[in-house]
Amino acid sequence: MNKLITIFGGTGFIGKNLVNNLIKQGFTIQIISRDLSKAKTLTTFAGPDFLKIVKWNYQLPKECDLKENYKTLKELKNEDIIKKIIKESYAVVNLVGILYENKKGDFYKFHQILAGYIARISQEVGVKKFIHLSALGIDIKNNSKYCDSKLKGESAVLSQFPDATILRPSIIFGKNDNFFNRFANDFKKAPIAPIINHGKTKFQPIFVGDLIQIIAKTIACEDIKNKVNGKIFEISGPKIYDFKQLMTITANYLNKKIYFINISFKTAFLLAWFLEFFTKNILTFDQVKILKHDNISKNQYFINIFNINLEMVENIVPNYIKPKKLLPNVK
Repeated sequence: MNKLITIFGGTGFIGKNLVNNLIKQGFTIQIISRDLSKAKTLTTFAGPDFLKIVKWNYQLPKECDLKENYKTLKELKNEDIIKKIIKESYAVVNLVGILYENKKGDFYKFHQILAGYIARISQEVGVKKFIHLSALGIDIKNNSKYCDSKLKGESAVLSQFPDATILRPSIIFGKNDNFFNRFANDFKKAPIAPIINHGKTKFQPIFVGDLIQIIAKTIACEDIKNKVNGKIFEISGPKIYDFKQLMTITANYLNKKIYFINISFKTAFLLAWFLEFFTKNILTFDQVKILKHDNISKNQYFINIFNINLEMVENIVPNYIKPKKLLPNVK
């Protein structure tokens, strides 16, 4: 097997875990990034013979044409260079994704246009495997731009690389995650936390180590090729929680008594509308739409295909939230 794996979006939480895993398995990795400063910490994983950081100065279109066929993106510079860089790759993994838009149309530019573009050039240069990271619950009609762009991104990928494997994970947890760590930091600052609709929205969190195993097996295990090529998998953990339960678990591990203040969806929409004038990283209008629907899988047939034992939140989160004596209840 060709051992070279190219990763787009490899400088984030998932990417760093994936790079570490693949290098330990003997793969050579190259990370394609616009910002080399974000990739500096990756250089501690391996020497230059096993890990390369490549800067690609692409520019997304100013106006996003949703009918784009991904064959002529003239504003994406250095296409010949990027083709040459990934030409020898056995597999390409696309982890590029954003949680909120800095500019109007960013969801579609990154999730649809760029995803389709990367899939197209990967197919053209003869890459054998393409893995695309999507998100769980995007097929539910909730009028969210995030979900709609992710769904269109899947179609874009499959239209250009029909044998691509698409993974739809739920909330991803693990050391340095952006979920439990974020709320743990908030709880350390104040004993009061707002929750939307009594925190009834359900989630099925997946451990980052389990997700990485699935990606690695998609790349390395030839015996499951016919079962994963061209398929979409909903990737979720072994247990379903509502949002308030996840917050309570976090508070308990911190030995903090947190008082939850309920916010209706109507109030949440108004609050998000106001906050978006100042910042996008607290709460957005689009995120409130997503919270109106549960984020759980319809099936978990991926477990047998990938032969994986899923880790529970209770077995992993205490290792990095640092639990003390648990409180019997949190109001």
